[in-house]
Amino acid sequence: MADKNKSHDEIPAILVDKRLVERQIASGKLSHADFEKHISGLADAADKADNIASVVYPSNNT
Repeated sequence: MADKNKSHDEIPAILVDKRLVERQIASGKLSHADFEKHISGLADAADKADNIASVVYPSNNT
């Protein structure tokens, strides 16, 4: 099981990969509590995101 004292910076990225995290938790390589702690410790980067809505859903009024 993952060490309870590790910060989110110390958890290997493969353990918290969104596509694999449930498998990592089920195998005991990562605890659900450690994953939640990791997620809550991440910075909000929403202001750095690009707005792609106009590309994905182009307006018919052009």
